[in-house]
Amino acid sequence: MLRLLVTALCLALLVSTTAAGQGAARDDRDGDGHRSTTAGGDDCDDNDANRFSGNVEVGDLEGHDEDCDPMTFGVRDEDGDGFTSSLVCNVWPDGRRSCGRDCDDSRASVHPLQIDICNLRDDNCNGELDEDQLCTELQGFMDRAAVEYAAIERAARLAPGETRVAQPDRPRGAQQISEIARGLMGAQTCANALRGRIAWNAAGDTTWRQSDINALCGGANNSAEPAACFDRVFNGGLARPGGGRQWSTQEAIRLCAGTRSTSDTIACFENAVARGASTSGAISACEAG
Repeated sequence: MLRLLVTALCLALLVSTTAAGQGAARDDRDGDGHRSTTAGGDDCDDNDANRFSGNVEVGDLEGHDEDCDPMTFGVRDEDGDGFTSSLVCNVWPDGRRSCGRDCDDSRASVHPLQIDICNLRDDNCNGELDEDQLCTELQGFMDRAAVEYAAIERAARLAPGETRVAQPDRPRGAQQISEIARGLMGAQTCANALRGRIAWNAAGDTTWRQSDINALCGGANNSAEPAACFDRVFNGGLARPGGGRQWSTQEAIRLCAGTRSTSDTIACFENAVARGASTSGAISACEAG
């Protein structure tokens, strides 16, 4: 009798365990360790083992939602400008799309914080062309450059009866006029990217002192890179030694002044810090980088 009782109990336990296992399998059909939301779990797609709440979102071009959150779409930044490609998206159930903001991930000079200059290209990814620096404005720079070029040529000419051993170096021709125009335009381009767009203090003030604009934008060659660099550094995009991310205005200006590449300046600073440099030392090593 005892043997029959034990056998019956074992059979009951086996049936119960098998049923529980089958139930668990039904609740997690894709075997990713997460129960389906229909069974009270957090797996929004129990037919995809690479899609569940808490999974790492990947910046893929297929719109695959790895973490069951359509708001997130991962990171894909081929040009290193700090912005994810607009081709990287996640799709909501109602068809809406959450995507990156970089409309040209092959050009570091094209991103949402860029100034849109006269080049027949959408530099700031807002769907418009050259709205920040109309081509009529560029022609103004060219006209000013031509005047400066003419003055340089006049100063280089010899007065009647005057002799010199050597002529001073001077630009020649249309190419040099264009180079002068780009130099005149550079600081203006950077300034346009700052005024009314990028805050210079914690209170969010976007009205810049001209002296700070001159310090940051001086040497910028037809570029808003110093403005983009300042925005990234000052607004928490660069860690200081020890991990803090709060920067003073003047520190950020000093690091980014005249930079030709935000990503290069950031990388230089991070490398200097990794070698043991202080904030001031790393800035000194990377100024105008």
